[in-house]
Amino acid sequence: MPVQPCAKPDSLWSAIAELSGEQLHTIIDIAQLSPKATTDMASFRARLLGVFGNVAGFEIKPPSASMLQELWERYRSTLSSF
Repeated sequence: MPVQPCAKPDSLWSAIAELSGEQLHTIIDIAQLSPKATTDMASFRARLLGVFGNVAGFEIKPPSASMLQELWERYRSTLSSF
């Protein structure tokens, strides 16, 4: 039986937008088999969608470009500490 979306995609991305850079690093990089930091925006977007793209109850829809940019900048700001 297919999962029926129960929330708007923007709700998921809005919640993710509240994460700190450290939380993003932990979720996105540590979830990988090789937990290296992502060094370019395209790889970051791919990892972000890979981790959060099929959360049950949400339609699969990427975040807006502005939200992606904000998340990327927050994530990048933590790379020097890892």
